[in-house]
Amino acid sequence: MSEVRHDSFTAVLQDVERGTPREVAEFLRSEISDGDAPLLTIGAQFYWVVGFRITAARTRYRSSVIRFRRLPAWTSFEIAEADAWADDMLRFFNAT
Repeated sequence: MSEVRHDSFTAVLQDVERGTPREVAEFLRSEISDGDAPLLTIGAQFYWVVGFRITAARTRYRSSVIRFRRLPAWTSFEIAEADAWADDMLRFFNAT
């Protein structure tokens, strides 16, 4: 999420399945479920699934669902720890 406004938000999108170039999109806040609304912050990660839903009667509906990632954000300490561990592993494997 790159910008959050009163009635909308902007995000840089990356297709994780096709690896296509990144795109910028704007969404209305009304597209977000009530349970996800508190997660609408700069840097928040979300998944946007676009496709079709087919009922038992074979009726086809276009579907667009936005779901926010609920994993906690890493702290700067955790990132520094991970960087140090990665440096240790790099030294270990390059030494052999």
